[in-house]
Amino acid sequence: MKYLNLFILCLTLVAIMPLEGCSDEPDVVSLTPAESSDERYTDGTLRYMFTEDHKSVMVTQCDLIQDTIVIPAKVKINGKTRNVTAIGALAFRNLPIKCVIIPNSVTLIDYGAFSGCLQLKSITLPSSITTINEGVFANCAGLEEVNFEGRIDTIGIRAFNGCISLKSFIVPSSSASISILGGAFMGCRNLTAFQVSCPIVELGDYAFHGCSSLESFTFPKGSTITKIADNCFRCCSNLTKVNIPATVTAIEDEAFTSCNKLANVEIPADSKLQAIGQYAFYSCQELKSIAFPHPLTSLGAYAFGICYKLESVDIPASSTLEKIEKGTFDSCFALKSFAIPATVTGINVKAFYQCHSLESLTLPENVTYIAKDACVRVPTIHCKALTPPSVSDDPFEDVDAIYVPASSLDAYMAKWWPYTSIIHAEE
Repeated sequence: MKYLNLFILCLTLVAIMPLEGCSDEPDVVSLTPAESSDERYTDGTLRYMFTEDHKSVMVTQCDLIQDTIVIPAKVKINGKTRNVTAIGALAFRNLPIKCVIIPNSVTLIDYGAFSGCLQLKSITLPSSITTINEGVFANCAGLEEVNFEGRIDTIGIRAFNGCISLKSFIVPSSSASISILGGAFMGCRNLTAFQVSCPIVELGDYAFHGCSSLESFTFPKGSTITKIADNCFRCCSNLTKVNIPATVTAIEDEAFTSCNKLANVEIPADSKLQAIGQYAFYSCQELKSIAFPHPLTSLGAYAFGICYKLESVDIPASSTLEKIEKGTFDSCFALKSFAIPATVTGINVKAFYQCHSLESLTLPENVTYIAKDACVRVPTIHCKALTPPSVSDDPFEDVDAIYVPASSLDAYMAKWWPYTSIIHAEE
């Protein structure tokens, strides 16, 4: 009985005594003022400061480098508990950390916070994070996996730029829509799959530039982007197919330049596409045909340059192009047909250079000038202008025959005298 009472007494004492190092708020980390600073605090590993509203705190830098960084949800400053709501700009830049645990209290990860963390292999973003800000994971060369506990609305400028180990990226199905800003995945050369089921509402320039392993890209139903921005898919050398949303009105400069394997560009019948930028499809060497349902208003220089296998480009007769720009179809060796709209007034340098598979090319009656090397090696030219257009240097090198209106034959013979041997009256 004596020993039983002693045992009960010990249990009672243990129950009522506070355990050393424990707290009624075990997730709360106590902070002390950082040296030489009245506004910054530290827990020995991380440094903190108040946010602008002075109600919560943000992590500003790492004082003690560790493989795994655990960011607390709450901290205590001068006896008062504060939520940790942000990770400041460049807070962990270039540090050799391997793992970061981010609590759900954090709603903001600021500019470049983890940029250059070469050993960081995976990251899980809590549901409180819906925007990945500019350059947050830029040049994290070892990053292989990005996981989300909730939705994501925006992937910011250069957010994953240079993440060369990233192989796939899945936008959470809980996302209602997604904005992908400029350079978001630029240089992610091992990215083979980008999976998204929600509408894409914004797609910035250089967004997937240099994603040389990306094989296809599908814009989900309901996407409302109005342009494929400059250099968006440039140098995606393994990209084989892409669909263009009906809302797109412009494919901008170099959007698909050097997509060497791009063979299928799907443009819907209700497309609003009307402007094709310079070098838009330059060096798309597997592209064989493309059709634009909506009348075009502009077709940029070298838009289809060195598309060696391109056989046909169909545009509505109601298109309002003013000229065929420099090098638009340069070295399109396989091009068999292209109808120049009646509104065209000029054929610029190398516009149809070495398009030797064209059986014939008709220059409409409004054409007033034909520039140097414009139609080199096009076998047959039909020029409908009643007044002979002005010509520069030698636009008709290796052309077999030029047909002109019979009523203007003498005028053509006089003005185009170097070509009198191949000029004929149109029957």
